[in-house]
Amino acid sequence: MRAQVGTWDDDFIFQILSPGSIAANYSSADACSFGGTSGWGIDLTEEVEGELVWAFNDAGDSLGCSTVTTDLTGKIALIRRGTCSFSLKVYNAQQAGAKAVIIVNHYTTAADGPCTLYNMTGLDSAALVTIPAIFIPRSTGELITPV
Repeated sequence: MRAQVGTWDDDFIFQILSPGSIAANYSSADACSFGGTSGWGIDLTEEVEGELVWAFNDAGDSLGCSTVTTDLTGKIALIRRGTCSFSLKVYNAQQAGAKAVIIVNHYTTAADGPCTLYNMTGLDSAALVTIPAIFIPRSTGELITPV
């Protein structure tokens, strides 16, 4: 995966390079393909490239709310939204070596749809985050991985 330079309010892309079945550009300008960056932590000020992997804990979930046991060294973590703050998820991935994080939304209520987005508020651990994070809707998550 590669992310192009941008800030929380700029148009920029993330690009899946492989496998070929999901290789594509996903742009903040595309309807319903991108949620945005966090507004805390750091902005994307340079291209970030790395393998995209799920961040799991000992219990086998990918919520990022506890210590991540997946070795994320030099990788971009994929984490599900829910249960705890966005900043804690990103911080836990950072502690496991991630260079960036993509948080994927899911359907939590009957009102949620494929394009539903939530603000990535920074609560606990926000001041400790030193890597970029973006949020994508469920529809984009379904394109890049079975969620």
